[in-house]
Amino acid sequence: MGKMCHLINSSSTWGLNVLCLVFFLTIRGVRGSQSCAPGLDIIGRTWPQGDIQLEYGEPLKIYCILDETLRESRYPGKSSLDLVFFRNGRQIEPEHVTLINETTIAMYIEKPEPSSDVYICKLRLNNGYGQQYEDICMNKVIIGFKPKEPLNFSCVSQNWENLTCTWVPAPNHIATKFSLGYKIPGRIGGRTTFKCPEPKSDQKLPPNTCMWDTSTDPSYRVFHENFKFMLTAENFLGTKVFIYPIHHFAHVIPAKPVGLSVVNKTSSSVLLHWKVPYPMGVFPPGLHHKVSYQSEWDDPKKWETKYITTKVRENVKYFNLSDLPYANAAYKVRVFGKSSLAVGEGKWSESSNLNFRTAATLPGQSPKTAMGSFETVVKRSSRDVYIYWQAIPAYFENGDNFTYEVFGMKEDGKLSYLKPDEITKSYALFKELSLNSNFKFEIVAINCVGVNERKATIHVPSENRRPKEPTSITKTTFDGRLFELSWDAPSSTDIVNQTIFWCENMWDRPYQCSGYLDWITVTPNMRVYNITVPDETKLYQFAVAANTDQGSSGMAWTTCTVIHNSVVGKMDSVWVNNVESRLIEVGWKLKCSDRTNSVNGFVVYYCPMESPKYHNCKGSKLSKIVPGDRNTIHGIVDGLKPYTTYMLSVAVLTNNGEGPDSDPIFATTIETAPSSPENVIATVTGTAITVEWKPPSDVNGVLRYYTVHYDQEPKDHNQQIETEERTVIRDLEPDTVYNVRVSACTVMCGKRSSQILVRTETAIKHGSNAPRPKSDVADEDEENPNQSRHLSTSAIPAVLDDRKCLSIQRQVTKSQQQAKLAQEEAARAIDIFFESCVRPVGLDFGR
Repeated sequence: MGKMCHLINSSSTWGLNVLCLVFFLTIRGVRGSQSCAPGLDIIGRTWPQGDIQLEYGEPLKIYCILDETLRESRYPGKSSLDLVFFRNGRQIEPEHVTLINETTIAMYIEKPEPSSDVYICKLRLNNGYGQQYEDICMNKVIIGFKPKEPLNFSCVSQNWENLTCTWVPAPNHIATKFSLGYKIPGRIGGRTTFKCPEPKSDQKLPPNTCMWDTSTDPSYRVFHENFKFMLTAENFLGTKVFIYPIHHFAHVIPAKPVGLSVVNKTSSSVLLHWKVPYPMGVFPPGLHHKVSYQSEWDDPKKWETKYITTKVRENVKYFNLSDLPYANAAYKVRVFGKSSLAVGEGKWSESSNLNFRTAATLPGQSPKTAMGSFETVVKRSSRDVYIYWQAIPAYFENGDNFTYEVFGMKEDGKLSYLKPDEITKSYALFKELSLNSNFKFEIVAINCVGVNERKATIHVPSENRRPKEPTSITKTTFDGRLFELSWDAPSSTDIVNQTIFWCENMWDRPYQCSGYLDWITVTPNMRVYNITVPDETKLYQFAVAANTDQGSSGMAWTTCTVIHNSVVGKMDSVWVNNVESRLIEVGWKLKCSDRTNSVNGFVVYYCPMESPKYHNCKGSKLSKIVPGDRNTIHGIVDGLKPYTTYMLSVAVLTNNGEGPDSDPIFATTIETAPSSPENVIATVTGTAITVEWKPPSDVNGVLRYYTVHYDQEPKDHNQQIETEERTVIRDLEPDTVYNVRVSACTVMCGKRSSQILVRTETAIKHGSNAPRPKSDVADEDEENPNQSRHLSTSAIPAVLDDRKCLSIQRQVTKSQQQAKLAQEEAARAIDIFFESCVRPVGLDFGR
C-alpha cells in the first residue's frame, strides 16, 4: 500500500491522490485504527508515513488525518480547520495547504528545494494570543539527486610503495554509497577488476579513500604504467559508474632526497651532494630535481630556484650552485624530487633542507661621501670635526670583523698620522683641529680578508675659507614617508649648489647620525624641498650644506620638527627690546613647533593702563599688524604717549588663521619734553615784569621746573622757576624792550611759548610824596597775613617811598623763601615717587 501511494505521490495527478486517500480511509474500517506511531495513543496520522525521499523537481504532498473517535472524545468540536503543518519549526504558508474534508488536510509544494527537513502536522488547541498545539505526526523529507560525479578524484603513489585514491562526493541530501576498483588495460588485465581492499584492523583511512600496497588483497601493481579506475555511485534514486584513466608513473611522488650535504664552497658558489631515496633508484621514468635557495638578505617569502632535468636515472647527484650574490652570507637550500613524467608543482616530494655560509672575501664596496658631508664645532682656538660617510650595505661587508678606517689624513697637503678620537660605522670625530688649516680625509672599508682599495674623500676647508652655514632649518612631517625641509641659505653669491642630507637613526638630534646616510644636490636658490624617505617606520635626521667652488660650509642639522597642519599655540617667549618716548619695540621667539612656512605675520595688541598697579586697559585695546614670516623676531608699536605704562601681547598670523594671544607684558614709555605752557601773560611794573601762565597740556613726564626767558637784544636772559606758575623779573633796564617766553621742563625742556614783547618804563625819582601805587606782587594782608592779594599794575606812580619799597622787598624775599621751601618739598616727593611707585623702563609688571 505504501509503495503504491508513493507512486501516486510521485505523480502530478490530483484525482489519483484523492482516490488513493479514499481507498486508504476505506480499508481503515477493515484494518482498524492506524496510529502515526504504533503503541502510542495519538489522535491522527500523516500519509505517506515515515521518511519521504524525492528527486529534486518532484512535487511534495503530505496528508494529515484526524482520528474521528479520539477527536470526539478528547477534543470535541475540533476539525480539519484546526490542522496546520510546520517545517523545521515554522508554520507552512496557507497557500500550500488544502482542506479535504472535516478530518483531513493536504500540504502541496510543487518544487521544493534540495534539503533535508522535518515536517510536523499539529492540532491547534486555541486561537488568539499564546496559541498552543498538539503534535499529530512527523515526516522527514529528503529532496536530492541521482548519483553525481565526485568533485575531485585523484590517485597518488607515495614513493612508489602504495597507491591511494580519494574523492570528494558532490553535495546531495540523499545518501550515496561509493565503491572503487581498477582494471589494467590489456587483453588479460582488462577482464579483471581489482576492487578496493578492506582496511586492516589497525589501519584507519579517511572516508572516501582506497589504498593498495604490496600487502593488500588485491595488491598494488607497481610496474603497470596505466590504470583504469571505475567509481560506482549508488543511492535511492539510481546507480552510476564513473571512469578515470590514470597514468600511474606520472602520479608517483618520491620521498625526499637522502644525505644532502656540502662538498665544497667559495664566496659565490657551493657544491651540493645527495642520493635518490629507495626504491626510486629503479623507477622506470627516473626523477627530476629542483634546488631552491635564499640568503639571509633576501625576502623570506621569495626563493630562487634551479631545475635539474638531465641524467634522470642517476642514484647519486652532484650539483654546483653558482652565481650566489653574497659572500660570507648564510644560505638556506631545499632539494626536491619529482617523477620525470609528472606535470604540475603539486607532484614534488618533500624537501631535504640544508644551511651553509659562503666564504668571505674583500668588502664589495667602499664608503661614499658628498661635498659637505662634515660638521664643525668651532671653539675659541680650535675646532672639532665630524666626518660622515654613506656606509656600504651590510650584505657587501663580505667578511667578519668589518670596520671603517680613516686611511689617510692630510693637513694643508702634508700627511698626518692623527687618529680619530671616535669612529663608528657612519662617522669619525677628530677633536682640537686647527682653525686655519685645510684638511683632507680618506676613508676605506676593511674586513678579516683585507682592505677595499677604493677610498672615499672629504675636504674640510679652514674656518676663514669655509662658507657660512644655512640657518633656521626646519623639518615638517606629513603623513606617511613625506617630509618638507625648509631653511635660510647664506646670502653669499658664491654658492653654486646645496646638499641635503638625511640619515636613519634611532633618535633625533642632538644625537649623532649613526645610521645610513643619503643625500641629494639642489640649486643654490632652493629654500624648501620635499623628501620622500624609504621607510616610514624609521626616524630620520636632516641637514643642509652650502657649497662653493672653494669648499663647503659643512652640515647644519635640523633641530626643529613641525607637524603639518598643526594648530599654532600661544607664544611663550615675548619681551620688550627697546622703549622710547613714543614707541615700544617688542621681541619674540616662536616655539619650534610653530615655525611653519604658513606663518605670514604677527599682531601686537596694546593699550595704555589705568595704573601700573592694576592690569586694566584705559580705553579700548589697539593693534598693530607686523608683516613677516617664521624668521621675523620683533615689531615696533609707535604713536604712543610718553611716560605712559602700556600692556602688550603678541599673536601669530598663519594661513589657518590667528593664534591665541601671548601672556601680557608691560612697558612704560620714557619721559620727553613737555608741550609749551599755555595762556602766558606778561605785565610791566616800572623796571619789573610779572609773568603768569598755565601748565602745558602734555606734561610728558614729571614736571620739574619752568624757565622764563626774557631776551634783550643781543642778550638772552632766563630765570628758573620751580613749579609755580607766576614770577616777577626785577631790576630790568628802564625803557627797554624785552621778549618774554616760558618753557616747561621734565628730563628736558620743551619748546618756548609764543613771544610777548613788553617795554619797561622810564626811570622814577626816589622820595616823591605821591600816593602809594598798586603793586604787581602779592602782598600779605596786614589783617590776614595768610591771605595773598594780587594788585593791579595798570597805573604806578613815578616815585615810591623808600620805606614802602623796603617793606615790599622784605615781603618778596619772604615769599621767595617760602616758595623755595615748597619746591624742595615737592622735589623730595617726586624723588620718593620715582623710587617707590614708578616702574623702570622696560620692566615687565607681569613677571
